[in-house]
Amino acid sequence: MQKASKNAAAKYKEMSGRSVEVKLEEGLNDDEAGGIMGSSMGGKIKINNTLDERLKLLEDKVCSVGRL
Repeated sequence: MQKASKNAAAKYKEMSGRSVEVKLEEGLNDDEAGGIMGSSMGGKIKINNTLDERLKLLEDKVCSVGRL
């Protein structure tokens, strides 16, 4: 993650001309299946790309198709 975040920060600076600071914290909760969670703007923008969240999105999509 450290290497990927450094590469992403460098690419972002190259594309936007703005610097970004990446802070890595300890892993997910023990009940999470894996993935990554991110936030920006002091926690105002949050991204949850964990396996559990992706499965919930898939479940919602499948259930909404079934209602058509």
